[in-house]
Amino acid sequence: MTRDIAQEPVGAKYSTSLEDNVRSPQQCLRPPPEVQGADFLSRVSIHCTRGWRNRGIKPDARTVDERSMIGTLSRVLLGLEQTRPGAGEPGARPKQVESVIVPIAGVSFVAGLIHVGASIDHYQEFPLYTPAFALMAAFQIAWAMVVVRRPSRGVLTLGVACNAVIVALWGASRIVGMPIASDPWVPEPIGAPDFMATVAESTIVVTSFLLISVRSAVSQRLLSRLGPMLLVVLLLSVLYGVGRGHAG
Repeated sequence: MTRDIAQEPVGAKYSTSLEDNVRSPQQCLRPPPEVQGADFLSRVSIHCTRGWRNRGIKPDARTVDERSMIGTLSRVLLGLEQTRPGAGEPGARPKQVESVIVPIAGVSFVAGLIHVGASIDHYQEFPLYTPAFALMAAFQIAWAMVVVRRPSRGVLTLGVACNAVIVALWGASRIVGMPIASDPWVPEPIGAPDFMATVAESTIVVTSFLLISVRSAVSQRLLSRLGPMLLVVLLLSVLYGVGRGHAG
């Protein structure tokens, strides 16, 4: 390898392409003008190997591995190795997103607790309501724990869909009544706990929708103002929802 490098003509002209420039192990360390940073470091070992083979040089595996390790280490130390958002997640999340994830999870958790109380209170009134409210509670509590750890598009979409259905069922039960009930098609009265649970669920729907469309400037502007409102909803849900009567 040393003899081949020494035979290289003095003052030889090289083209600006990476493939032509990278001809020897020494020239591997000279990036062409148009190839800079992580792009060069990530491809240099491949083109070094290709250039050596074109010249009849057969580098050993240890040399190639060492250069690949050096390139990777250089990218990390120079800050060129950037973490990309995972699939299904809202890419490049701004700081506004982080400020609403925990409050919205808390709102969902409290709504689940309200439905735990509703499942107990409705047992004597209509036993079939108990498993329905227990299922709602289980979903809302589980969703609260999942969305904090992974606020992906799929998780947020599931939160929007399920809470929208719960809100719709509550509205129907208060306007026209439910067909399956102790008194079919008789509207139920509105109480503070069930009203706060519905407010919490509506808040989850709106906030999750904004998080799904977080790339929009309008969504980012609204999310930056939602923090105080979420805290108010969370506080009122705890005061007037948990442990007070039943929710529907």
